[in-house]
Amino acid sequence: MDRDLISGLIGFALALVYLFAAADIPTSALGDSVGAAGFPHMLGYTMAAVSALFVAYRLWMLRAGAPRAVPSDDVFAQPARAFASAAGTVAICALFILIFEPLGYLPAIALLILGLCLYQGVRLDLRLVAIAVGGSFALWLLFAQLLAVRMPAGIFGELI
Repeated sequence: MDRDLISGLIGFALALVYLFAAADIPTSALGDSVGAAGFPHMLGYTMAAVSALFVAYRLWMLRAGAPRAVPSDDVFAQPARAFASAAGTVAICALFILIFEPLGYLPAIALLILGLCLYQGVRLDLRLVAIAVGGSFALWLLFAQLLAVRMPAGIFGELI
């Protein structure tokens, strides 16, 4: 059986187990409009949908006779390089945690997106800056405005 197909099926099974576990999260009268189980359910359904799409795509590719993708000789071909890449990503995320509260949500998320993209080798240009700023704003709209999750305003709080 195809390894990509098995991975998609495992992801779907994990999503179902996750959703089953999230169903046990009690509802509280003190919770906000989303509730304690809102985000876990959203995450579980998203994981199930992405896994199902991955399985469907892989089945479609197998039926069409497309060959399986061959791994390239990139950073993950050597375990030491893969570990160094993951450690760098963790360091960037740790720095994000440190600046999140004092700097505020919008600039911290924009810097996180920008920093991770630069670390992965994306060339710094106006398009990348626009993606970082736009992504930060889109996430702020989703969490702070749509889901009413309180986010730190930071030093730029008076401008928002």
